[in-house]
Amino acid sequence: MKSALDRFKDLPEIILLLAARLPPKDLHAFRLTSRLFHIICQSVFFSDFRLHNRWNSESLQQLASYAYALFSLNTGEGCIPLSLYYQNTVCFLRGSSSAVSFPQPTLSQRPVSILPRETLGALCDASCFATQLFHVVHQSPCLAILDLGRVIINTDIGLTLLTRVLSTIGNLQSLKLWVYSDHINPQIILKALVYSFPGLLKSFSLLYAPNCRALKPEAWDKKSTKLNETVSQQLGPTIKRTEPLMRMSDWNLIVTGNEYISAEVLLPLFKLFPELTSMDVPAIDNKDTNYLSSIAFRILEACPRLKHLSKWDIQADEEGRMMFAFLEQMKENTLESLQFLQYTEELQSLVWGLDYHNKSVKSIILNECQSMSATSIAWIFFQCPALEVFKISINYDSEFEIPRDVLVRQEWASTKFKELKLFVQLDEEVLEPSYPMSDWTNGMERFCRQIGALTQLRVLDLKVAVEKDSRNRDGDYITYKDKTFPGLLTLEDRGKGCLGWLQLLSGLKDLEELHGSFNLDVMLGGFEFGQEEADWVVEHWPKLKFIEFFTLPEGTPISYSQPLLSMITRLPGLKLASFYIDVHYPWQ
Repeated sequence: MKSALDRFKDLPEIILLLAARLPPKDLHAFRLTSRLFHIICQSVFFSDFRLHNRWNSESLQQLASYAYALFSLNTGEGCIPLSLYYQNTVCFLRGSSSAVSFPQPTLSQRPVSILPRETLGALCDASCFATQLFHVVHQSPCLAILDLGRVIINTDIGLTLLTRVLSTIGNLQSLKLWVYSDHINPQIILKALVYSFPGLLKSFSLLYAPNCRALKPEAWDKKSTKLNETVSQQLGPTIKRTEPLMRMSDWNLIVTGNEYISAEVLLPLFKLFPELTSMDVPAIDNKDTNYLSSIAFRILEACPRLKHLSKWDIQADEEGRMMFAFLEQMKENTLESLQFLQYTEELQSLVWGLDYHNKSVKSIILNECQSMSATSIAWIFFQCPALEVFKISINYDSEFEIPRDVLVRQEWASTKFKELKLFVQLDEEVLEPSYPMSDWTNGMERFCRQIGALTQLRVLDLKVAVEKDSRNRDGDYITYKDKTFPGLLTLEDRGKGCLGWLQLLSGLKDLEELHGSFNLDVMLGGFEFGQEEADWVVEHWPKLKFIEFFTLPEGTPISYSQPLLSMITRLPGLKLASFYIDVHYPWQ
């Protein structure tokens, strides 16, 4: 009778399914356990790849041998890693036999050639990024996700070549690139890219910036005038897209520097995306509220399914005027998620815009929030019954506080939270862990009861807010890691007259990560985390993978106490420390 391992080896389909669900590090280890696993898992291992300068020729030629399986490709810093991959792909193809050992693309999968073979060869030999890219993707008919990293485009021919190559990737579903240019207007680049989109494209992300001096521009089209003229003649005119892209659902666009893309250019493009659901709100060079509202209305007419909005551009439209225009013009209670980078309440309260969508919004993420009143934040918790995600972070310029007492003045409208991240202001009152309970401890209990009611919570990040310029005696910044939530991870013991609210969090059965101010080294006397607490965590939080008991410089050795060791033993994969490099700032 065969052993269980031998029977498992007879099921390659199951092995493939397992391999497809493993993270890269585990997949690499798994395929090294046996020769059979190695053979079966190779195609999965090489289906998602990031190029960089550290890959040697042997590794790149091995990647080329599995190019047929490539599903996702990230070219890293752009031209140099891609050029190395191209050269090794050519070496592999030249060295392989005529009877190639891996599956070949069918006629329907093969990309249409953009130029005669001789011209393509001359451009590749001259290190033309676009044609080398064409040669690479020609070997990967399954390619669906492409991140081109940094690409320099300073000539019309270079732009046309790149867009023609992109148009030949028939299965492409996601495209991301950073374009650097000194000579071509972002409006021209954007239109050329949109007109080149393959029909299956679902997601597009473009960051445009003036050329970076550290990036060396291509020189092939300046060295050879004859080659330049030949390419221009053979490429022919660009065809303007008229058919809509019915699968396009996600759009992200950031233009840095002093450039803008006008509404007159954007509006016709959005008409090509009738199924768009997620958008990075465009920055319009106009502060007139009525004008911005009219633009938002026309975009929403063209894209009636929009329900996810974000604002990542912090140079243009710094106040977020266009975001507010969208919130006002969208049909009531159609917004589901909102992300805002460096939001400031100085211009207009976010509450004003969310008031139109408080019953539908499920996710609010405020990254590096600049300013926001505590009452506005509390309004979100009290008035948004569908909320599942709320995350707020700060930076060195942030000027706002979230007092704990404001958050517990009434019950939260939603108990559906899956992720919660807060910086909470605690009073500096000296607390003794004993009865009778003061107003401070009553407030702490209400806060913990509220958290405990979030029975679907998976990720909880609670940090004690500190003054940004506060330092300790050694001159180091005081951060959230130097503070703690007293009693939140301590069990109550009325027989001993000790307070604790950990028992109020027993409903968090799905909790996977606990981040924030839970440093064991700074817990107040009487609120220690002992063996009883460790046993309770293991019993009530069986899915826990991370708890931030230590926040230390990278490389710092840790000595775990017996309660912590018992948790690690009984919860496989549990991590108890977060590490940082260099200085740890209060706003991190």
